[in-house]
Amino acid sequence: MLKDEDWWVLRRSIEESHCVLMLGPGVALDPSTPESPSLAAQLALRLSNDLPLSAREVDLVEPENLAHVAQLYLHRSPTGRMGLEFAVVNFYEPFRHLTTQLHLDLAALPFTLCVTTTPDRFLFNAFAQTPGKSPHYDFYNFSPDPSRARERHDAASPQACDASHPLVYSLHGSVDDPGSLILTENDLLDFLVNVTRGSPSLDPYVTSLFSDPNTTFLFIGFGFRAWYLRILLHVLKVRSHKRPSIVLEDSAFFGTQEGQETVVFFKMGDLIEFHQIPWQTFARELRQRFKSVSASERNGARRTAVPPPDAPVAFLCHDSRDKEKAEGIAKQLLERKINIWLDKQNLRGGDRWPMLIPDVIEKQCDYAVVLQSPRMLDKGESYFYREIKLAMEREQGFAPNVRFIIPVLIEHDPNLPMGLFATYHYIDLTQPGGIDSLAQSILEDWEKRPSAIGMRTSP
Repeated sequence: MLKDEDWWVLRRSIEESHCVLMLGPGVALDPSTPESPSLAAQLALRLSNDLPLSAREVDLVEPENLAHVAQLYLHRSPTGRMGLEFAVVNFYEPFRHLTTQLHLDLAALPFTLCVTTTPDRFLFNAFAQTPGKSPHYDFYNFSPDPSRARERHDAASPQACDASHPLVYSLHGSVDDPGSLILTENDLLDFLVNVTRGSPSLDPYVTSLFSDPNTTFLFIGFGFRAWYLRILLHVLKVRSHKRPSIVLEDSAFFGTQEGQETVVFFKMGDLIEFHQIPWQTFARELRQRFKSVSASERNGARRTAVPPPDAPVAFLCHDSRDKEKAEGIAKQLLERKINIWLDKQNLRGGDRWPMLIPDVIEKQCDYAVVLQSPRMLDKGESYFYREIKLAMEREQGFAPNVRFIIPVLIEHDPNLPMGLFATYHYIDLTQPGGIDSLAQSILEDWEKRPSAIGMRTSP
């Protein structure tokens, strides 16, 4: 089982909408007989039984490898691709409105994007059955045919996706458009080529999260032994992210030399950790941890804290377009016993900004925390530059070993940190534990300040 630290990081990533759930064929099981092979394996067996093969050929067939069997079926069946599509659609139809307990446990969590590689609707149905959730469904068509294209007005836009409206994205196509299904080995090759070219492109919300270096991934039953996955994950920019990702595979995966080699491959230079945990046990535990936190919040255990009167006061310097992030950071610092001066909280009707802010920086705050983001870079003139200048002027009056200005990073950009802070150590709030590092930096410095209580000049 994961360590408490791993659970905490995973939960925070999901809460912050920085975690993508990736479900593979291993989790698509018949709800009535969950001990049976996966639906993909059952479909492969059914197709292989329908193949007109000689005794010698039967020994060469991998009966549970769907792409392999489908490739043979395509060439041996007199009905060709249309016959293959009919067989697949017919197989999945009885499961169209079903789901499983595993999917229900996962749907209870605040995911905003979930990617599947099987045509079943288990996860979408689970979200639809979860109170307060209205999921979107979309799929990738690796080889769209204009003559067979269907209208998909329900496709989600990047602005429409949140924890209440998660996007379930079927990466390997949908039975709603059988021509989109990735079934054969040739389909896999064409799929990889087209995804690499971006023609057709993936859903923009999918690409935006996949390319974000702060995104982490939770893979369950994805089948990391598959040869094409290394290429796919590289193309989708899943590898080499800054946050750790988790892979859950079954015991059969870890019991093979190929599986062990795969673990080594992905550990080299990637923050990807493999775990052998029963998937249902994991999903149940993760759901319970979210439930426990929610119960604590309802009981008031995590109400907005009121720091003691002698707590330090931090002024948050930020671009107005980062106000929402600044408010979130302010709340987290308050919970860590640090008072906050933030314009929305502290300004009152009739206050004159140009006269008030200099007094705040010079007399009312103990620290100036500069929240750096790309928004700070596209303005040649802005009031936050005045705030930074005022903070630097006040800092000249502090002893060399006393901190006042603390630059932090709230979003990555090649031009950050700003040149103004080239000699400062900055704190990266995009990393797990970043807010704790910021709070610790302030509190440790505050304890070391001589006569910390009463240092501020009363307004």
